[in-house]
Amino acid sequence: MHNMGGTGLGLAVAKEIVTYHKGTVSLSRRPKGEGTKLEVIFPSLTTVTNLLQDSKWS
Repeated sequence: MHNMGGTGLGLAVAKEIVTYHKGTVSLSRRPKGEGTKLEVIFPSLTTVTNLLQDSKWS
């Protein structure tokens, strides 16, 4: 098991970057001793294109 100190900003920064790109970040607990599951999902290019066409940025 790792016991490392830090500022705790890494996940917050990652979430901001992923959200900016229309993605999602989720965390889930794993069974004891297996750590935490981090899932990052980015939308497909088609989805992004549709989002941009429907937004005020188009």
